[in-house]
Amino acid sequence: MRAQILFYADFLRRESSLLKLGLASAEAILPISTSFGTQSNESYQLNKSSSILRVAQNENDYQYRKKLQTSPMQQALNNAVLILRKQLPDWRNYLLPLMFLKYVSENWLAMRIDYIQQFPAQPTQIARNMEQQRFVLPSIGLANLSGLEKKRVAHRYHRQREGTCLATFQTVFERREDAEIGQIIDCVLLAWEHANPLELRGIFSHLRFHVSQQSEQAELRRKMWAMVLLELARFQLGSEAERTEYCGYWQMLLGDLPFTEEPSLLSLMTRLLKFSAQPHAPESIADPFCGNGELLQALIGLYPSCKFFGQDGDLARLAHARMGMLLYANREVELHTGNSLRQPKLFQNGQLRRFDWQVSNLARYLPHWDKRMAKQDVWQRFSRGFMPSGRSEMACICHMLATSTEQGRIVVAMRTASLLRKGKEKMLRKQLLQENLLDAVILLPAGIQGPRPLIITVFDRTRCAEKAILMLDLRQYLKSGGLQAAQLERICKVFTQTEFLPPFAAKLSPQQVADCDDWMPSSYVKTVHAVPALLPVLGRIEQEIAQLKEDFCNLEQSINAQICGIQAL
Repeated sequence: MRAQILFYADFLRRESSLLKLGLASAEAILPISTSFGTQSNESYQLNKSSSILRVAQNENDYQYRKKLQTSPMQQALNNAVLILRKQLPDWRNYLLPLMFLKYVSENWLAMRIDYIQQFPAQPTQIARNMEQQRFVLPSIGLANLSGLEKKRVAHRYHRQREGTCLATFQTVFERREDAEIGQIIDCVLLAWEHANPLELRGIFSHLRFHVSQQSEQAELRRKMWAMVLLELARFQLGSEAERTEYCGYWQMLLGDLPFTEEPSLLSLMTRLLKFSAQPHAPESIADPFCGNGELLQALIGLYPSCKFFGQDGDLARLAHARMGMLLYANREVELHTGNSLRQPKLFQNGQLRRFDWQVSNLARYLPHWDKRMAKQDVWQRFSRGFMPSGRSEMACICHMLATSTEQGRIVVAMRTASLLRKGKEKMLRKQLLQENLLDAVILLPAGIQGPRPLIITVFDRTRCAEKAILMLDLRQYLKSGGLQAAQLERICKVFTQTEFLPPFAAKLSPQQVADCDDWMPSSYVKTVHAVPALLPVLGRIEQEIAQLKEDFCNLEQSINAQICGIQAL
């Protein structure tokens, strides 16, 4: 059984088989090292006559590589990304399932080896322990695959007979040169889905790795899958640090973010949830427009005891979210398919389920909206007004407010244009101010996510009438386009400060904001852009003021002590 884990030895012994991939020579692709974890070359240069993959170092590839680290695992995964994104616009739909297949397979086989070492010559005990694992790895028959339908083969995974093999990443890798490699991948993934209906139902059924042999793309796809499997086989997930790095790369792919340990937009949005007027531990957290689920994954690590919910209308994105929850967070989350504006599916006792905290990134996952949805809504979520068709940001906010508890807090990232529109959206913004729901608005610079500035709005149902609205214009403070740990701490500190504010912040009453036509922080915070060179000086002044306050408190205590001594005489 150990050979099923250490199958890379076969990969090293069969170096000469590289010529079968249609390459001009073995030197045309990455040289295969005889030691595990050796870094690969910087680029591929494939045979020009094959007209399949040509991965060269153009400007875009260089910029993409520059964002990533260069550890052996990340380099191999980066190469796999470059292979797929050259040919497939939806390359994430294919790479993420293969990464999930490798992660679960290696963990399952490593666990089985541990049980074999603990219980030698006790197959019954080993089988009983393996049945308690999270995933069941079935056996499938791939001996006579040609001409068989994928579904017909996958349904035979439970038959223990000659010619069957375990549905693992090793099985796929060993058959990487097969003409039916796409169909083999489909069979393995579908067998997993049938063997694990509770965890994996609907995740892989929409994928098609196989292309008909009559298609012009058949040879291209076969060689492409072979090369991706080669890259995924260049490293193992034997230690906890390697699995953590692997999961970090997974989350980077979901959010299309640089692989870095520094905080990002996800860190800022998750931190903003806890600054409520009446702090409390949340019992339920939801993202009704979850997309790939990166926000929910970030929150699960911070609040492991909470219940998490999500919904999205895109089946592929929801599959990425479910795989990420199982791989990155290692727990189940209630996720549903469908547009939350048109057809909400998160219910409790026949009513819309209400959540303590809600968070969503509408700048990435903006659902379709038609004003006719509001007229047909039986839950009265849009009673504040009908938004024009195609402008769904404020409709999403109305939905989240309607599904929040009395102590609910909502953090939403969206485009700046959504806060500048006139007409019904302006009237809705004023109504939200009258209801005292808006807590803060943060303007982020271009580069945090995409080439355009971004807005984060925070709503809080526990606000008191006297509490001011916080406006933050961070375009100059974060003008580098990045977010450092110290900067994140300073931004979060503003929410707890009552007196001195940094130059990028302003506090206003709801009436002051209502008198303006928009919620843009740039309309209220003027000094940031007027004197950007004074920002370091103002930071030192802030520290001096804090020191003076501390000295004053010490002096006051000393005077009081002397007065008490005189009175005692």
